[in-house]
Amino acid sequence: MPYQVSTAFNSLMNNFVNLDADETRSGRRSRDWLVDEQLTSFPDKDDKFPLLSSTPKMWFGSFSRRTKIRELDDIDMMIVMHAEGSTYTQIGNTFFISPGANSRFQNYLNDTNEWVNSRRIVNKFVSCLKSVPQYAAADSKRQGEAATLNLKSYTWNFDIVPAFITKSDSYGNSFYLIPDGNGNWKQTDPRIDKDRATAVNQKHSGKVLNVIRLVKYWKRKRGVPAIGSYLLETIMLNHYDALAKDSMSEYLDVEFSDALQALASAIVGYVGDQKNFQGDINNLSSEEQEKVREMALEDANNAKEALSIEFDDPEKSGKIWQKVLGKDFPVGDA
Repeated sequence: MPYQVSTAFNSLMNNFVNLDADETRSGRRSRDWLVDEQLTSFPDKDDKFPLLSSTPKMWFGSFSRRTKIRELDDIDMMIVMHAEGSTYTQIGNTFFISPGANSRFQNYLNDTNEWVNSRRIVNKFVSCLKSVPQYAAADSKRQGEAATLNLKSYTWNFDIVPAFITKSDSYGNSFYLIPDGNGNWKQTDPRIDKDRATAVNQKHSGKVLNVIRLVKYWKRKRGVPAIGSYLLETIMLNHYDALAKDSMSEYLDVEFSDALQALASAIVGYVGDQKNFQGDINNLSSEEQEKVREMALEDANNAKEALSIEFDDPEKSGKIWQKVLGKDFPVGDA
């Protein structure tokens, strides 16, 4: 059968970019087992472990948003604790939590015995996770923002973030408080991220997430410096949210070139947190921004060249695509 670039793209996406379907199902089952069969039993087994909310599970991260690429290496989850009458005080972007009277959070106070220390909560999660069957390793990460667990039976880690959810205000709005890495707490709401990714993807008939995954794959294969997954996703969602409904190309290779152009333009400017909690999330230095811009523009132009000869010389087009997307992109014999 003659070489076709479209077939090569399908092969790349199915075999190297998108998560394997069986692995995805296994990841979800293992996540559910860890929470439903293990974590939710901790408060009964240990009278100092924080009590949990009646709805303790909140999935977040790229696995939850369906923007994760191979190989599956981590699964993120928030475990929502029962506040037990605790209250928060906000100073700037930092939240301080005062423990409820006689609550279990009295066991996790800071050095002044005034506020709940988030690092001590994370450390308690870590110590209890070591009792999980098939435990291989448990530790804290990101300066005490999360507990991470590795099980012998899986190739991926679980990143487990203790959290509170606030009471709804008069408008029905609530948000989550999670460890900030400094012993205090910060504001977040993964529901907003997930809902926006879903809405923008549906706006373009389910084609957006595939492009995001391919751009992530490009970033990894080309060694694009510094740009984080969340920043990259936000830029892509901003781009596609601004387009008219169903205005994306039907062809992934065409859309990929446009996506790199959009990345090149956006990476050198302000990128607002879509939750409106953090302000500008583009923390790259000017040198890093310029490097990302240059690489995105270079490969956008390479992609356009490959597109221009796709039907006249598909083998040469495939070789250009391999230069852009790495050695796993299938090429013809010519």
